[in-house]
Amino acid sequence: MLIALLSFVFLASCSGNNNSISGDFELPKSQPDTSSYDVIKMSIENERKALNTLRIQNLCTIDSAGIVFTHRLVNGIIPYWYGTAWDYNGYSDVPKQGQIACGYLVSTTLKHAGIRVNRYKMAQKSAMDGALMLEPKNQLDIEYTNRDSFITRFLKKKKDGLYMIGLSNHVGFLYKTNKEAYFIHSTYLQPSMVMCEKAMESGAMAYSTIFVLADITHNRKLILKWLTEETLQH
Repeated sequence: MLIALLSFVFLASCSGNNNSISGDFELPKSQPDTSSYDVIKMSIENERKALNTLRIQNLCTIDSAGIVFTHRLVNGIIPYWYGTAWDYNGYSDVPKQGQIACGYLVSTTLKHAGIRVNRYKMAQKSAMDGALMLEPKNQLDIEYTNRDSFITRFLKKKKDGLYMIGLSNHVGFLYKTNKEAYFIHSTYLQPSMVMCEKAMESGAMAYSTIFVLADITHNRKLILKWLTEETLQH
């Protein structure tokens, strides 16, 4: 019932006079929905189809669809994975079962949210090459700096939303909302599991000297590929 209500609210907003959805982003949930994971995935797929129909009819913008996608990934798909154990060779396809490495968390959750991607090939790439599957190099933000400087600039310059972040030896999602940055990742540090933490407090980010940022929420080409089921090239 909750999923149906949320879908109705978003689709109604998208087809309204403003052709847009509120850009307000929720704080990341710490717990999954009470529905099963398969039900969540099916709900997102049905919503994707509906949004694409509205886009074709000029009743929904790609920007609005990007906001819906972000909500569904951050607070629909990802919360089920919190607490799943990390392992360098982990490639679980099921939340809370087995282990999952950092790259596989990114590629698997993107796939389960409806992005057509080979999760194995994306996860096995370097952080830079993985980011290049989402955006061309001239659109990536690449900085050689430290965590605090990077996050300070990120909060000042970037729009609220979701990004893929590649580090020296790690990868995850960076989510900005309510003037705060959250790092969502499968961490090799204790407690060695999938988690969400404030980026400024992340030990994994503190160890990095390179930061590669690829936009997800405001990446119109990527969101259009999601809507039209186009496969990401690797």
